[in-house]
Amino acid sequence: MPKNMSKIAIRNKVASHVEEIISVLLELLRSKNPNARLGAAKTLLNKILADLKIEEAVPDGEKPLLINLDIRNNEPKNKE
Repeated sequence: MPKNMSKIAIRNKVASHVEEIISVLLELLRSKNPNARLGAAKTLLNKILADLKIEEAVPDGEKPLLINLDIRNNEPKNKE
């Protein structure tokens, strides 16, 4: 892409590929690579779901879904 492309032009260019992008992210959610799965999940949650207003995402009378992603390495450390 040209360096001087406006944000609107970039969004319009990407918008024509949204279905393909979402398909790739959904495929990555099923990857054997945990980093790929985590990256896809974070992208979907941060970029796609963030566009929904909370009223649209949560039915009347229900509490919003809270997701806690723990990405710490829980393997024991070698003691010296």
